[in-house]
Amino acid sequence: MKTKAERLASLLRELRGTLSQNAFAKKLDVNRSTVTLWESCATWPEPKNLQKLAKLKGWNFEQIEFYLEEGQIPSSDRLEEILYQLRLLPSDAVAKIGAVALETLATRTYF
Repeated sequence: MKTKAERLASLLRELRGTLSQNAFAKKLDVNRSTVTLWESCATWPEPKNLQKLAKLKGWNFEQIEFYLEEGQIPSSDRLEEILYQLRLLPSDAVAKIGAVALETLATRTYF
């Protein structure tokens, strides 16, 4: 099973494709050595650079985080994204969301 850093390195090589590390680094507005360190699992990108990588993949920040953490391709299903975000919240925040959801359902009239 791949580690989070190994998943990042694989994703970087996929996104880089046939580009040199130097050309890919220019595309991301980082140094070539930075790409080398990421691909060798020696360092981790800052959130702003993870956001750039997500955009290249066609993902948002939460989707790239999900992929790197879980090793699974994120679902494009909006409900799955919402549920993933709920799992990241502290339990008191989830309880508040649940209370608001129940209040909303209670006020709806069904025919």
